[in-house]
Formats: sequence, structure tokens, C-alpha cells
Amino acid sequence: MFSDHYPTWNNKRINVVLKHYDENYFSGKTVLEVGCGHAFFSKKMLEYGAIPTASDAREEYLNLPEGISSIAHDLDGEWVLGKYDVVFHFGVLYHLRDPKKALIDAIENSNLLFLETEVLSSMDDKVIFRNEKGYDQAFNGVGNQLSVGSIEQILIDSGKKYIRVDDPDLKWFLHHYDWEVVEDDSWKTGRRKFWIVGE
Repeated sequence: MFSDHYPTWNNKRINVVLKHYDENYFSGKTVLEVGCGHAFFSKKMLEYGAIPTASDAREEYLNLPEGISSIAHDLDGEWVLGKYDVVFHFGVLYHLRDPKKALIDAIENSNLLFLETEVLSSMDDKVIFRNEKGYDQAFNGVGNQLSVGSIEQILIDSGKKYIRVDDPDLKWFLHHYDWEVVEDDSWKTGRRKFWIVGE
């Protein structure tokens, strides 16, 4: 199910992470990957000497290699995952019923957060909900279109430093990141943003 465009795209995302943090940075650190699918980022972190945990609401995705812990968890519920040095929160925020709460939970339980999601083109505080169905869509059938402005206000309110990474090297297939946010409240499949929050 994850064998079409995911491998190349995942490699592009990890390569951008490594532009900011060397592989050695992750050695010995506790790392959580939420909405892990086949746990690509957990496997990479294991290679780099981290202590990875992969989590997904779909338990069938959690048959993982030795060295990677797993937790079946629905991010629409209360956060029960504990605290981590690093959290990878890639491509899952827009598949949740309460994205603001989920983002706050991730920020509060990480020293460093890598966040990547589809977004609504607006710097105002806006969210639109939509029904979803599919193997890599919302576990509970309800996803969202949260605005760039909503996300960045939560980041500001957290008091943690952050950067938005509008790197053209992230582009793959439909997914692109280096686009200008305009106040038209539009949403398009594959139009995404990427943030690094924390250390």
C-alpha cells in the first residue's frame, strides 16, 4: 500500500531533516513517529542510533523490526504516548478530528518536533472539516484543512522557537512546499508545509 510514491518522498523528507540535524544528533535520543504507516522514519532513526517508537491507530502497520517499539494509538484520543526527545509528525495532522489539540500535545511532549501536513492557504485562524476514507486517510473518517496561520499561532503560543522549511527539495509527485500563502482560503491536494519546532 505504501510502495507507490512514498519511498522517494520519504527520502526527500529525511534528506531535508538531515540538512538541519546531522545523523549523529539522533544517536541515543528517544524518537517517536506518529501515524507511522510502515515506520520509514523510525527505521532511519534506528540506523542513526536513536531509540525509536512507532505509533499508528492501525495496528496492522505495527509489525516492526527488532529495536523499534510500537504503540497502537489514535491521535484523536488523549495523548498517552509519553515524552520524547524528537517527534516526527509527518502527514497525519490533517487526518484528525481535533488538529489543534493534537498539535499542542505533540509540542508539549517533544523537545524537537518535525511537523509536515497539508494546509489551508490562509494566515487567519481557520479550519474546515471533511469526510475521509482510505487506507492512508483519517482513521475515524474525519479529516481537516487547518490553515497555516492556525498552526503558526499554536507554535507562537507554545513559546518554542520554530522555522518553516519552504524547501523546493521536498517537492515530489503532487507534494510541494515552496508556495506563497495567499488569503484565498484554498486547499489543494499535495499543497503542504513543513516546520521544525524546538531545539
